[in-house]
Amino acid sequence: MDAANYDDWASFADAYLSAAKILGTGGRNADFYFGLGPFSQTLGLASELTIKAMLLKLGYDPTKIREFGHDLEKLHSEINKDCSDKIERICTEVAVYIRFNGVSVPQEFSDFAKSNDRNPLEYYLLSTQLKALNYNYHNDRDDGAKFRTRYPDPEKRFRSFNADVIFFNMIEIRALSDAL
Repeated sequence: MDAANYDDWASFADAYLSAAKILGTGGRNADFYFGLGPFSQTLGLASELTIKAMLLKLGYDPTKIREFGHDLEKLHSEINKDCSDKIERICTEVAVYIRFNGVSVPQEFSDFAKSNDRNPLEYYLLSTQLKALNYNYHNDRDDGAKFRTRYPDPEKRFRSFNADVIFFNMIEIRALSDAL
């Protein structure tokens, strides 16, 4: 992060987005370990780099960006501080696209939302999906399950997420970054 060149970071983010797309094409119906490991790790890193590149474009100091570590939720929250109206528009457009292209809310999520007095349509939000991916990609645990996408978790704790919601939002965030 010391060499804080937006173009380099954006190119790196694009490379990982491309890798996530390639892995996702074959990985959607793959076994548990492929979905949790290579695919989730690559999509998590692509998301992390995409958001960090945007923060650089917004003028954030690289030292400040480093403080967010690998936490996708914190990074997403930070870009919302500066671009909430634009990010909200992107998220809404992607949610509508995903929903009207036949992706339904999984019953498990619908039941969870209803039992917690929440709207099942939150499934389509980037924040919801990043939270699920972040559980696998990075969390603050110190019990060996901190990075579930990198190392086996004996208890096989995993949260499913909708990769399309994340992927399409990251593509749009990259475009927004370039336009700033």
